[in-house]
Amino acid sequence: MKITWFILAALSFNFVINISGQTNNARLYIPFLDKDSQSNAVVKYADISNGKPCPEKYTNSLSNTNLFSQSEIACIRNIFVKYKSVTTNSGPAGTIIVATNNAPHNPKSYVINCQYTNCEATETIKIGYGLLAEYRDRGNNGYDASFIRTGGGTLLSVDEIKNGQPNGLLARFNDLLPQGLSWDYRLTDFKDNDLQEYSQNTNGMVFGKFLMWNVKTGKILIDADFDRPYDMQKHVIKMLN
Repeated sequence: MKITWFILAALSFNFVINISGQTNNARLYIPFLDKDSQSNAVVKYADISNGKPCPEKYTNSLSNTNLFSQSEIACIRNIFVKYKSVTTNSGPAGTIIVATNNAPHNPKSYVINCQYTNCEATETIKIGYGLLAEYRDRGNNGYDASFIRTGGGTLLSVDEIKNGQPNGLLARFNDLLPQGLSWDYRLTDFKDNDLQEYSQNTNGMVFGKFLMWNVKTGKILIDADFDRPYDMQKHVIKMLN
């Protein structure tokens, strides 16, 4: 999930890329990625400083069926509800805790291994300054989910996993409810209308639609399509590292 931190840094600290010199006929680029690597990207819009009014078909809501199927909508809602009751002593419903250990090099963080009792699936959950969960079935399919403190709220992510790699949907949402120093992932107030990032992936790379929004205004910041698998994490420009 390293790409998330790079993108958040660009947005949170008002990282400004000047594209004002581009004309309607000029090729557009995603500003936080290496320009030379984007030969297979068709960028329809890119302005992370201001954005523009979002077309209705790309409204940044989980209930937008142009972006999500009904089964995806139900699955994502269930995931974000599921982990709000998880603690270091209590795993997700339907699981038993197999082991709980301190995370390496961080005694305030815990790694919880859970086994489902009604199917051959497991969960590895890390709890510390947020929550990271990896759900896997017997075939190494499932999802990664996270609740991460952002300073002004909580970033929630779901990343579909097949054969052990990101394959399928990746969606990031932002709860803008500030919790201050008492931040707790269990108090996250998930809503439908706060989608921040959307992509489709294959074998860990973006393939197809990639969208980003300003969650405070609903404006669209990035609208791009990749016609071949693209390793986005590899090509984040070094100034954001």
